[in-house]
Amino acid sequence: TYHIIDYTTGSMTTEDVEEESEYYAEQLRAYAVALHQQWADKNVQITLVFTDINTVWNEQFKSATLSSIESDIGDIFRSEVESL
Repeated sequence: TYHIIDYTTGSMTTEDVEEESEYYAEQLRAYAVALHQQWADKNVQITLVFTDINTVWNEQFKSATLSSIESDIGDIFRSEVESL
């Protein structure tokens, strides 16, 4: 399993964790897919560490899930290109 960790240093409260996690998670999922493209047999865990409040948020992906996310991203990209 590969582990991607992002440390966020902005000021926040525990009530902000879910919203902030969603904001950063898309970027980390893209990193996870990039790793998956290089090593398709590996699982990937993503972690956000909110240093201001000493809180951690995690999400783990199996290889099959990453393949599905990669396919979804490809579909979105193709749709955008076709609409140009």
